[in-house]
Amino acid sequence: MRKLDPSELYELEPDRPELDGPVLVQALEGFIDAGGARKLASTHLLDSLESQIVARFDVDQLFDYRARRPVMVFAKDHWEFYDAPVLAIHLLRDQAGTPFLLLAGPEPDVQWERFVAAVQQVCAALGVRRSIGLNAIPMGLPHTRPVGVIAHGSPRSLVEAYEPWVETVQVPASAGHLLELRPRHWCGRWPRPVICSCRSTRSTRPPPPPARPWTRRLPPPPRSPRSCTHLRSSTTRSWPAVARRRWPTASCRPPTSSAPSWSGSWPSRARRNPAYAVAVARCQPSTTTV
Repeated sequence: MRKLDPSELYELEPDRPELDGPVLVQALEGFIDAGGARKLASTHLLDSLESQIVARFDVDQLFDYRARRPVMVFAKDHWEFYDAPVLAIHLLRDQAGTPFLLLAGPEPDVQWERFVAAVQQVCAALGVRRSIGLNAIPMGLPHTRPVGVIAHGSPRSLVEAYEPWVETVQVPASAGHLLELRPRHWCGRWPRPVICSCRSTRSTRPPPPPARPWTRRLPPPPRSPRSCTHLRSSTTRSWPAVARRRWPTASCRPPTSSAPSWSGSWPSRARRNPAYAVAVARCQPSTTTV
């Protein structure tokens, strides 16, 4: 299979300055952006800091104009303005004068693998030492709570002090996330270190298999039934599993005919685990003897 050359997807500006290991901030538009946080951050950086384009990507090869139609302005009797999409890497300097790069513009609709390879080539040419991606994920929480952060990256030493609260989840892909994933598996292919401070040795281990679609492992649900509270504090078993097995409803109150239904299966468990018997006793009516 003949693959298209990634170098034909971009053009480096001839008047670009020499850079010494800058950081690349990735802020592609088009994926999930809760509150427009990524768009606001990118626009603020471009508006408030002096910027210069150092690399341009061929939008005509990457952009689906019919899916995301650009805006045109019609004034009285003529077309006055066309807001052409621009996908480029900008050179900016912060208030301390430190240069950094910003990859901004619409997320490519097609040729993701070729685009990732093109970005890697540009990073090698500009001497990029690390890439930082901006994302904003919506969540059903009050706005008065602190903003949660899901830290991820390669190498792992960048986020080793962060305690994750989401383990495994399968979500729709984005070109920005693919930029983070690919350097870890392609490490050493390009002549110079590129995005995310890749390890010096190439990894031959295949990526782990994906999880089942739309499944995740999250912390246990909040404790509501009194029986679940007792079981969690008195036993070493998984309290959600025990609660579902013994009390399928959300209430700890036993049914009307509680004595026969409670005396059939739990004594054998109680002999193996006395703490289980204590927990069950706390939830039984006062007339029942353990």
